[in-house]
Parts: sequence; structure tokens; C-alpha cells
Amino acid sequence: MARWMFFTVLILCAGFLSAEPLRVIYMAQAGYDPRDVEQRGREFAEETGIEVAFQFEEYEDIYDLLTGDSGKSGAFDVVLLDNIWTADFADRGILEPVPDNLRSQVEAGVIYPIYSANMYNGELWGVPFLANFQLLYTNMDLLSQAGFDSPPRTLEEMRHMADTAKEKGVIEYPVFDSLRSEEVLVCELVWLSGAFGHTWDSSSDPLLIDRAENRKALEYLIELKQAGLLNPYSLNAGEMFSAEVFTWGDALFTTNWTFLIGRLEEASSNGSGAPVFNFRVSPLPYSRPIGSSSTVSGFQGLAVMKNSTQKTNAWRFISYLSSPDFQRRYLHEFPVWREVWSEPDTLRRDRYFDVKRIQVRGAKVRPVYPRYQEVSAIIRKWVFAALEEKLSVGEAFRSIQREIREIGL
Repeated sequence: MARWMFFTVLILCAGFLSAEPLRVIYMAQAGYDPRDVEQRGREFAEETGIEVAFQFEEYEDIYDLLTGDSGKSGAFDVVLLDNIWTADFADRGILEPVPDNLRSQVEAGVIYPIYSANMYNGELWGVPFLANFQLLYTNMDLLSQAGFDSPPRTLEEMRHMADTAKEKGVIEYPVFDSLRSEEVLVCELVWLSGAFGHTWDSSSDPLLIDRAENRKALEYLIELKQAGLLNPYSLNAGEMFSAEVFTWGDALFTTNWTFLIGRLEEASSNGSGAPVFNFRVSPLPYSRPIGSSSTVSGFQGLAVMKNSTQKTNAWRFISYLSSPDFQRRYLHEFPVWREVWSEPDTLRRDRYFDVKRIQVRGAKVRPVYPRYQEVSAIIRKWVFAALEEKLSVGEAFRSIQREIREIGL
């Protein structure tokens, strides 16, 4: 009997030691540093005995991996879920809904604009992890030369300040933005149309894109371009290039994600060769009659694949990785948990935190729809054509709506 128990213990131990690790696919670009995420994985293994294996991929490649053979074969247990993939992945049946107990914790500790980004059909599909959004960046040295001492609160003020800076010869093109025909262009349309009052509530009219607020947003950009206030290179620029332009002092105003704060502070402190200037981070401007700032959600959550064989351990790791303890350790990213917001250390370590806290409440999500990739491609094509002035704003949005109907959406 003792010999049987001895061999049983050996078999159980061998099984534990040879158990498959949790397989996590994570983005190698924006957000928390992969090295910090890996360290958290090691700490989890030390505390639980459950090993975690990470696979780091570029943003564009993750979607293809998860919807292709790798996703179907059960190659991953945990995935970093972009909010524009939520409806698509849920509709395909490749995600597991967040368990009720964990969902209750999220709803109690995270504001609705953040956790709702990974909701679809009444289910929560990802635990909030990264709260990324856009802000306004102003070169205060250039603004002072133009005769102003505070960033614009409204779109009308921004236009006036840009006009004045150009007229005084302070800078030829005061505004630089990311407007190339990629996903960034949809992001621009979302926050800017929100500034004109569009709620982007997909539950009521998920595919009604031809709206007055969207037209006003695009018209505003075209007016800046026609007035010589928008740098024409904006139409070829993504977020990284736009960040470089602002960092080198070649724009009065730009909009970009929160990562630009770190870029600017690094440039001013490490002797990179970029000019050192005073800059201000502030909420995005809004149209005067509306009265509140809007931004675009780049929120991401942590989700479990439907065909994972380790779902319990996967949710356990997600709770560990997304916890307030992890987020208060790395405050260069905006924490999703409200309990971290009011802690003295948060306010001490992040001097832009109050601005971020104001801005995040105005976050708008892009259209929540299973075939979002197709919808986005249609929006980008026609909005960009209007920016190039190949057709009118009205023609662009009528074309968007027509193509959406033609493909059965």
C-alpha cells in the first residue's frame, strides 16, 4: 500500500511539472512593456506553480493569427484583445465570456466607458487592461509667440490660434495629424465627430455612418487643409511619424495617443538632439455648442480563447496580470482601476493624470460590429478621397452608406 502511494505521488508530481504552460499572445508595440509583462508572468509562476509562455507579435499579425489556423488549433489560452476585434471574435465563437464573478469585480471597479469597450451582445469578453486614448499636444513656445498662453478648449479656438500663428509667421503649417488611409483615419473621425456631438452608440444605429456630425468632422479637417493650416504631409502620416514631427518642434498642435508624453519627456531629458521646448497636454477640443471633450478609445482587454484547455488558470492569470497591484507599479500607462486613481502616489508620479482622468470619460468606441474590418476599409477609402478633394464630403458619406448596404451590412 505504501509503495502504491509512493508511485502515485511520483506520477502526480511528474504530471504537475510537465503540465503545459499557459500560452499568451501579446502585442509587441504600444502598451505595457513586454519585459514588464514577462516579469509578471514569472511572479505568477512563482506564486502558483503555473508557468506562462508568451508570444509577442505585431498588432497587425495578432488578428490574422487568432482568426487563422493558430487560433482554431488552440495554440493560445490568453489573448490581448483590441476593442475593435471584440464583436468579430465573439461572433466567430473563438472567445470565452468573462465569468460572472470576475465581471462583477470589473463593473464595480472600472468605469463604464473603459470596460464597455470589450462588450458585445450583453456579454463582457475581455477584462480591461490597457486604457489608451488620444489627447491634444500643444507646443507652448510657438503658442506664446502667436500671442496665446493656454491651449485651445474648443475647435473654434484652435482654428483661430492656428490662423494667428500662420499670419504672424510663427510656423507655416500649425497643425499636424495622422490622416493616412489606415485605421488611424477612422480614429480621427471618431473623436472629431464626437466633438460635434456624435455619441457613436452602436446599439441604436450600428451602421449609420452618414450623419451630420461625421460630415462636420471631415469638413473641419478639409477647411484646415484648404486654409493652409494643416500640414499636407498629414495625409501620409501615421501616429509614430506624427509624434516625431511634434517632438522635433515642427507643429503647434497635434493629436495622438498617450505614448507621446513619454516620447516628449525622453527627448527633453536624454540629449537626443531634438529641440527642447515647453509643451502642454490637454483634453481634445470640442465644438463650442457641445460643451464636452471627446476622445477615441484604443482600449484593450485580456481574454480567454474558447478552445483553451486551461480556462480556470487562464482567468486566474488574467486577474493577476490586470490587477491594481500591477497597474500601480507601471503608471506610465493610465490605470483602468478607479482605486488607483485617487492614490497619492498616482498623482505624484504622473503630473498629467488629472488631464487623462478627464479625457478618458469622453472616450468613444469605433463601430461595434462583427465585420468591422470591412466597415473600416469602406470608411477609410471614401473619407481619404474627400481629404484629397477628389469628391465632396456629402458624396463621400453617401458612398460609404451605399457600399455598406451593397455588402449586406
